[in-house]
Amino acid sequence: MLLLHELGLDPQHPAMQRGAHFMLDCLEKDIRLFNKKGTYWGCLWGNVLRYQLACQGLAHERLQPILEYVVQDLCNLSRCPYNDGLPCAWGVVRALYGLALIPEEERSAPVRQAIQLGLKFLLEDYDLLRADYPHVEKVHPTWSKLSFPLFYQADVLLVLRIAKELHALHLPQARRALDWLHSQRHKNGTWSGGSPYQKQTWPLLAKDDSISRWITLHALSVLL
Repeated sequence: MLLLHELGLDPQHPAMQRGAHFMLDCLEKDIRLFNKKGTYWGCLWGNVLRYQLACQGLAHERLQPILEYVVQDLCNLSRCPYNDGLPCAWGVVRALYGLALIPEEERSAPVRQAIQLGLKFLLEDYDLLRADYPHVEKVHPTWSKLSFPLFYQADVLLVLRIAKELHALHLPQARRALDWLHSQRHKNGTWSGGSPYQKQTWPLLAKDDSISRWITLHALSVLL
């Protein structure tokens, strides 16, 4: 569902609608949505919120537990047991990815607060290019590469895409990252990159020219 959304399939397409309803049926059985003692896996729930908002819209009552979960998780800076309980940059990015699809005029006060906390964490409190966010292991190499597609992961380009959606490209770390993105441009005006999960995507998307086309499209969407 996330990949089909990334590829721009019409969210009202019957197959997308069936997929969205199927996933809601599955997720309503997930007790994590109703456990108010803590949250984790913000990377998963932010992605779910993204494609569900695209398919169902904010008014859909079945999305409210997911929205509340993502807001709560983001306000907690997506502290994750897989990161020794520390704030997780990947989780924050994916939570923002979901919330960014809510029209600005429809964002509640808790949603606005969560977005500001997430942006401050990513683009003010730490260095976006160095990725010196709290972590217990070395920074994942995907962060500083240009890749397509990504799933629960994140990279600098994705952060910039989200920052543009949230009108946050003026923040200092975003401006530095824009300069970095410019520097990655080839003389012919394109960008290239890789696909870290080629074996898990359709063969067409794993070809170098397809990867570069998508990365170039995303880079230009940020810079233009």
